[in-house]
Amino acid sequence: MGTIFGANSSYSPTFEQNIKSFLSATTLPQNVGTISSSPNDPTTGVRFQAVIKLDQSGRVVLESSKISIKIYDSFVASQNLDPISVTINKASEGQFNTQTGMGAVTFKDSYGEIRFDGQVLNGFFKGSVTYTNNATVVENASASSGQMGQFAIATCGAIQK
Repeated sequence: MGTIFGANSSYSPTFEQNIKSFLSATTLPQNVGTISSSPNDPTTGVRFQAVIKLDQSGRVVLESSKISIKIYDSFVASQNLDPISVTINKASEGQFNTQTGMGAVTFKDSYGEIRFDGQVLNGFFKGSVTYTNNATVVENASASSGQMGQFAIATCGAIQK
């Protein structure tokens, strides 16, 4: 299980707004509670599971790669609800440098795309996450895009060669 996080503090209004903007493709921001930006908060935050399958040259095997992001907000924590979930069962592009470990993978569906850019180093894939939405449920607004935050996930569970 990996985590998407923001600044070092446990609460960052910017991080929370980034996540609410990401979710605005399907969920009104006022229906999302507070979200911790800390990677270690046990009650709220953003967690994800990924399978990133690579071929011998470092190309991402699109059909065999997938992502599931779960947002645990204050409503989930206080009302024992299921987290808000975004799952995409196929990557749309991706490549890793087998020498440096630098790489990127993008997952895309009808609502938009999520891109993980980073480096595989010391047993972790770490970097930044950006998104581009194709839709919004917010009235009189454009579909949003931008930075979600930083990420880290153990390579043993995520990267398959």
